Amino acid sequence: MKKFGLSVIALVLSLAFANFASAAENAMVRIFHASPDAPAVDVYVNGDAVVEGAEFKDATDYLELPAGKHMVEIYPAGDMSNAVISTELEVMAGQAYTVAAINDLTNLELSVTTDTMMVEEGKRKYVLVTFLLMHQQLMSV
Repeated sequence: MKKFGLSVIALVLSLAFANFASAAENAMVRIFHASPDAPAVDVYVNGDAVVEGAEFKDATDYLELPAGKHMVEIYPAGDMSNAVISTELEVMAGQAYTVAAINDLTNLELSVTTDTMMVEEGKRKYVLVTFLLMHQQLMSV
């Protein structure tokens, strides 16, 4: 996760989303690279780089994104000549999402799941993102 840590999150928060008022108007979105044969990727939201050099199994922390529609583009790392995914994503204020690039490279697609942020008192919350990887492995058998 070399370039994929705090510097990316700081960049995202300071550059891409600095103009937005409050968390109540935002969604929480994390990005997960779940394509085993895809190269490292850069992820752009509305033309702004939010992730650089993400490799298979890398995931971000939750990033704030204003509610509404956003253009999401994923490119091979360092090469913006041809997006491997280019799609519009709509998120709702107060919701949390995991956006994962799944399947093998020839069938690459985005999977968007709504995450629950509720935790019962006295309990811990574990989020299993490996279900996407297991699904991929089962589908290839």
